[in-house]
Amino acid sequence: MESGESEELLMQQNGSRIEEEIAFEIPVLPNGKELCLHLEENWGDLMWIGLNCVEIFTNQGTRATVDKISTSSLGTQLGNMNCVLVENFGCTDGAQMWCASVEEAPIDLRLQFSKEETIAMIRIWNYNESRVHAQRGVRRLKIFLDQALIFKGEIKCAYESEEEVEGMGDTVLFTTDESILEAIAHNDLCLIHDFDFATSTMDVRTQNEITETSMVQFTPYRPTTGELLETSRETTKISSNQEKLSTMASTTISQIKAKVLHIELLSNWGSPDSIGLTGIEILGSNSEAIDLSDAQISVINGEAGVDRLVNGRNLTRLRSEMWLSAFDGNHPPTITLNFTQPQTIAGISFWNYNASPELSYAGVREARIHVNSKLVVGSALLRKAPGFVFFDFVQDVPFTRFLSTRSAIQRPLTHSIDGFIFQLRLLSTWGDEFYIGLNGIELRDRKDRSFKLKPHNLAAFPESINILPMVEGDPRTSDNLINGQNDMDRPENMWLTPLLPNRCARIFFIFDEPTFVSKIVIYNYRKTPERGVRHISVSVDDLIVFSGEVPASSQSQTGILEVGMRED
Repeated sequence: MESGESEELLMQQNGSRIEEEIAFEIPVLPNGKELCLHLEENWGDLMWIGLNCVEIFTNQGTRATVDKISTSSLGTQLGNMNCVLVENFGCTDGAQMWCASVEEAPIDLRLQFSKEETIAMIRIWNYNESRVHAQRGVRRLKIFLDQALIFKGEIKCAYESEEEVEGMGDTVLFTTDESILEAIAHNDLCLIHDFDFATSTMDVRTQNEITETSMVQFTPYRPTTGELLETSRETTKISSNQEKLSTMASTTISQIKAKVLHIELLSNWGSPDSIGLTGIEILGSNSEAIDLSDAQISVINGEAGVDRLVNGRNLTRLRSEMWLSAFDGNHPPTITLNFTQPQTIAGISFWNYNASPELSYAGVREARIHVNSKLVVGSALLRKAPGFVFFDFVQDVPFTRFLSTRSAIQRPLTHSIDGFIFQLRLLSTWGDEFYIGLNGIELRDRKDRSFKLKPHNLAAFPESINILPMVEGDPRTSDNLINGQNDMDRPENMWLTPLLPNRCARIFFIFDEPTFVSKIVIYNYRKTPERGVRHISVSVDDLIVFSGEVPASSQSQTGILEVGMRED
């Protein structure tokens, strides 16, 4: 065949594919007895392709009854194919999912209904064992009903973004009839507001204590868990102002009578042409936020909208609530606050620009502060915002005496990794589908001494099982992670939190200055070893420095992982 003819044939074939893509439309309420999932391609894994589970709803709003499930795969398979029909949306246990060798792709997964069904909705939950293994999930998928194509397209990866909204799987609708959709809503576990809690044999609470509750934001049928103490534990809550005061009390604070305050923004975290902030607060003599309603705020060498910085809405990712300006290092923006009456001020709280992980690089890196035209802070190094709102990313800059003459932070004689934010992502458990926990965590310096961490250095998301509606006063809170009692079997000194659908639990260690850490020691959950962390990743200021497996605990021994943090 001549090259011209082959090119023409190839163009015809490509054209027919394009026409086929354009011509295909999802049918309305297709009817049939055998559903076939045709898995064509995964998200990049070199060995496996698979799914978590599939939900099928009929035009009556009920779930279709499947009598038989089979596959065209003849090779090795992982997990359990029957689990594809189980609503284990938040499951991270590979044994409760299914995948087959990618070398056999495309692979058919055939579901035989007990009778002919009219399909109104299908929802696909992709492979979800961990962030790494999520690449086994199907990407290109076709669905056939009695050999008629009813869907083809891309299924999203289970861990595809840092969005804070919960995943709902990939939903394919075959109708827009409101009465049918309303009937489905009554049977859709993702939309039902009231669930009965199933009990767990490992729990202390009795079944009589369990009632219905609104659980729309959590995994359905979550077993209860509780740790009851003989004596009640008094919880002391520290207000944000008290915590600021205790943090700042360790240094000598200069309190200044201010009429005019200038904040000069000298550099950002790498954005080529933009600089911005989410919000600021001016701290008074007792670390309280000063009322700025009568103050005038303006900017030189910057764009309008700077008044957003004092609107009080600081924990946000909405760009409309932040201030962003063009940036020229030769003419840095200067924010000015004019007070109607002189104010006694001791520092400034900053919330850096936080629109997204990518746009956070427009946040301020270095600032210079003048009060009444006098330099009080020569070089304030501001922490980059995380780009999400899993914790309060505020940073306090006190007017510490002699701070204006302090030189830039020098690197000590160490190969330890330094950073502002150390993040641990807990990607999976050793088998539990509903909870994940740890005994404790230690951060150590180059002399192998443990850091003395305080509550303001720690944040966990979710904070603990106390966020659940039916749980109150459980002692397994996040502050136990840094109480120093790690290698033990007392549950009241451990930490436990719920697993949310398509979200991994996270632990953050936050510092106001670059902090050098040589080792992180992780003590796994011991009360119920299945709830201990299995896969984990560690990042420092957005850079992943470790990914691996935490040894499982037993009833008699704590699983311990030591993560070296020294640069080679």
